[in-house]
Amino acid sequence: MNRKALSVIEVVIALAIFASALIPLFTIFRFSSVANKKSVKVLQAANLATEKMEMYKYGGKSPLFYGTGVLAKPRNGFARLQDFLENIKNTAGSNTYIPYSKTEPYGSIKKFPDFKRTTKVAYFPEENVVPAGNATPYEGENNPSITDISAISEYTRLTKRISVAVTVTYKDKLANQNSKEKEKTFTAFTIITNKEF
Repeated sequence: MNRKALSVIEVVIALAIFASALIPLFTIFRFSSVANKKSVKVLQAANLATEKMEMYKYGGKSPLFYGTGVLAKPRNGFARLQDFLENIKNTAGSNTYIPYSKTEPYGSIKKFPDFKRTTKVAYFPEENVVPAGNATPYEGENNPSITDISAISEYTRLTKRISVAVTVTYKDKLANQNSKEKEKTFTAFTIITNKEF
């Protein structure tokens, strides 16, 4: 009688073939898992940057932050940001507009301890703008009190646009194979234009 059975050698060969098929599948799964984790970090950074940028762009701060006058007379996003920069200039005791910059360090963003966020609000293209009232007086003989027209037009040109830039920095443990953390950044940037001009 002829009995068919598997020998030990056949079993070992079958296991070797099965293992050689599994190794590439395991490698693909591992790399796709790392890529998914990286893309989640980038997506979270993009969301954190966009969220803060939109808050400043559309006046997400409480109207009381800008003063009670805003409640009586609603203002567009540009006017609110201009008031914001005016308030910073006055608080600093400066005769020039200075950019607003705030950094939320690692651990300060709720539920995102591996992220830090820096927000910057300034006039665009030049951040430091001299207000029209500080323009040089006209030195003409007939009208010594008239302010220099070119200084006013330059001031008007420089204060037509306000930029909001938010940079989110995050720790990427997967960037190096040494398992050392590497910082990566994502920046969201927008310009708000004064539509009255």
